[in-house]
Amino acid sequence: MSRLILFSGGVESTLLLCEADPMDTVVTIEPTYPYGMPTFRKESAEKIAEKLGFKINYAQIHIPIEPEPYHFVHQIRTFISVANLWCAKDTKITEVWAGRHSGDVDGPSRPPNMYEAWALLHPNVKFHRPFEHMSKREQWNQIPDDIKPLVSSCFFYKNCGKCDKCLEVKKMLEEQ
Repeated sequence: MSRLILFSGGVESTLLLCEADPMDTVVTIEPTYPYGMPTFRKESAEKIAEKLGFKINYAQIHIPIEPEPYHFVHQIRTFISVANLWCAKDTKITEVWAGRHSGDVDGPSRPPNMYEAWALLHPNVKFHRPFEHMSKREQWNQIPDDIKPLVSSCFFYKNCGKCDKCLEVKKMLEEQ
């Protein structure tokens, strides 16, 4: 079995990496915006991967407009496009892991038949979200303490406190 891990450096994908096999392929999105990519995201992801013994493969995507605060880097539809291309290139992949938590909701950016389309395009590759039954807090608690300071979910600047992901992490950390 060969597995592709979709890694962003946020809570959910960091837990995926903590549970992954050293032989798994790890890929992340390296978006390029007109104003450049925030380097902290790349640095955080690289530090997590290095500490856990993984090499990151980058899929570079050019975004011609500034993203809205709650859209893009963590959106599964962007990652699923990368996974689609990666699986077409590497036919040994039999499973794709993506991060998700029990509080995630499918918004307007998720086409209703996205996973059904995946099954048609890649009938021999299972698209799996292994920890979606766990809350974000439960996933956070599973991440080793020495990795937690490296985790970053912010869309724009390290812990801006304003984007949806920062607010989600803040709420999660306030929960007991």
